[in-house]
Amino acid sequence: MQEGFAQQVDARLGDEQLATAMAAAIAQLTPEQQQVIALRFYADLKLAEIAFVMDKSTEAIKMLQCRALMRLRELVGQSG
Repeated sequence: MQEGFAQQVDARLGDEQLATAMAAAIAQLTPEQQQVIALRFYADLKLAEIAFVMDKSTEAIKMLQCRALMRLRELVGQSG
């Protein structure tokens, strides 16, 4: 029983460390990239909805999201 608890604690700490690393990485994105990430993954908007909110084309939003995700992978990979 304790072993299961220890694994849960380890998993929880891993989740917290990942969340901290992601927050730090997101802070290093451009303001537009941060906005796209927030609207896409936190507000759960579709690309067309984000395009409307940000007054940009859907293609521009796709590129912003793609570049933001690539940058996040780089930044989180460096911290781990």
